[in-house]
Amino acid sequence: METEITCRNCGKKLNSSYNSDHNTPCPKCGSTKQDITLTTSDSVELHDCIKGKVKDQRYPSKKKVRQIFFQGDDQRKSDGKWMTKERSIDRDNNKYKEVVTDPETGKVVHHCEEFLSKHKGHGSAKKK
Repeated sequence: METEITCRNCGKKLNSSYNSDHNTPCPKCGSTKQDITLTTSDSVELHDCIKGKVKDQRYPSKKKVRQIFFQGDDQRKSDGKWMTKERSIDRDNNKYKEVVTDPETGKVVHHCEEFLSKHKGHGSAKKK
C-alpha cells in the first residue's frame, strides 16, 4: 500500500511524517489542511476452457456418452503451471488424442494419439 500526503491548499507533496501530526503547517503555504491518498493494487489472471460431452440416447445409461472434449487452459497438478490442453475422446471411432502445450514457449510438452482401447492405466485408471 502506498500513501501520498499533499497540502490541500497549494498541492505540495508532504513527506509521511506529516501523517502523524495533522496540525503541522505546510512548509510552502502554512495551511494545515491535507489530502491523504492511499493506493493499493492487485492483479487478476484469467484462464478459460470449454469442455463437453456428446451423448447418444440409443445406448444404455453408462454408454450414452460417445464423445468427450476439452480445449483451453488447464493447471498442471505437479507444479501449478497453466498449460494449454486439447483432449478428445471418441468412443465410436476408438480414438484418444491429447496435446499439452506450454503457452509461454509454444513447446508441446505432451502428445498422445492412440486407439482408445489401448489407452489404459492413465489418470484415474492408474494402479495405486
